[in-house]
Amino acid sequence: MKFIDIINEEARTFKHPNEDEEKRVKTIFKALRKGSVNVNYPNYGDSYKVKYHINDNVIYRWEVYSGMYYMVIITNNFPGEGMTVYCKDKDVVNDTKFRSNFIVDLKQKFDKFDVNIYVNQKGVNFVLDEPDQPEEMNEQRVMDNQVTPEQVKKVRTVYKAIKTGIINHKTHYNDGTVDISKYKYVLPDDYLIMLGEENTPCVVLTTNPEKGIKVYYLPVPKDDPSYREHLVSTEYGALIKWVTDKVVDKFKSFNIKFLP
Repeated sequence: MKFIDIINEEARTFKHPNEDEEKRVKTIFKALRKGSVNVNYPNYGDSYKVKYHINDNVIYRWEVYSGMYYMVIITNNFPGEGMTVYCKDKDVVNDTKFRSNFIVDLKQKFDKFDVNIYVNQKGVNFVLDEPDQPEEMNEQRVMDNQVTPEQVKKVRTVYKAIKTGIINHKTHYNDGTVDISKYKYVLPDDYLIMLGEENTPCVVLTTNPEKGIKVYYLPVPKDDPSYREHLVSTEYGALIKWVTDKVVDKFKSFNIKFLP
């Protein structure tokens, strides 16, 4: 199965399947699987805003085009199991043209992050109304009026996707054995958005250590009855800095500077 028609003009292609690219695509999907889209729909003016929720049961597949590999996200094709789209008007729910336009505009949303998505139309369920969801209380203050709306949106999307994660640390011993330690980090809800050198957007955390990055030690194996994760004390500053540097690298891969 080929999806040549959905490749961006500047698609990210590789000579071989790339593990870092797969992680990047999964991170973007995590951030964009729920959201809203302004659909090009002349019947309701220039556009019509709807909310959507893509189910987790997607397929990540490497495809080949002209000898180069690219990754595609494929939504579930089982009727109603791939995605739910919430509309406020009955006419929109039953409009086949609107359905087609929605898929095109959703694809363009992923295109902005250089991610290819193939939406199986049979799996999309258009419903009336939308679920009740609490308002997000997180505060992301924009401290520089030169930051563009597109940059703000990108920062918020990426921050949401990698707000928490797992970092593995490998220790190699002289006898050839390898010990793996796992650490979970959690970023705070509040942060600042600024513009750095070369117009690079920056994420700035508070200088208050009580509201900064939190690092937790995760004993291995996790299924051990004595398993208990615990917060790493600030006394282990070198360890916390090492984990923080890994988080900095994550933001850097999206061309965002992280200033903890």
